[in-house]
Amino acid sequence: MSAEYSEDILVQRTTAEKLHTLGWKPIFAYDEEDFGRDSLLGRTDNTEILLKRSLYSALKHLNPGHPDSAYTDAIDRLEQASVTKTTRQHNQEKYKLIRDGISVKYTDERDSATHRYREHTETHRLRLIDYDNPQNNEFLAVRELSIQGQTHQCRPDILGYVNGIPLGGEAY
Repeated sequence: MSAEYSEDILVQRTTAEKLHTLGWKPIFAYDEEDFGRDSLLGRTDNTEILLKRSLYSALKHLNPGHPDSAYTDAIDRLEQASVTKTTRQHNQEKYKLIRDGISVKYTDERDSATHRYREHTETHRLRLIDYDNPQNNEFLAVRELSIQGQTHQCRPDILGYVNGIPLGGEAY
């Protein structure tokens, strides 16, 4: 196949360009991604599917005023998997968390009414996506992202991330 009719030109670039016109930021990860907190996507290695740096930033932006531990707890909860659940059960659970938000508990030492310090536990539901104002979300169209699963490695043509959460993709 000639270069002018490659999969990259006919499918991937075309799709990424269309998504860009719709407000998505295209990122080409193949041979561009290194690992670490300050890397292209902020992943520590290729087993990470969530883009935790983006998700943490979105949680903080959409739910201001909570301690850092609340945001990291929400990410940990979204990332949790149980060996006793089926894929369908996992998908249903994650869908509910994405749709309804993640309930987190933390100890706050300041009483907001008296401004005196005392310990009490607070529970809050943190939103992962702003459904009312889509412009408050980060949309990434990541091409050729290598992901190492438990048994094999894959590299989807394009993965659509909203606030660091993979919500859609295509592979040919």
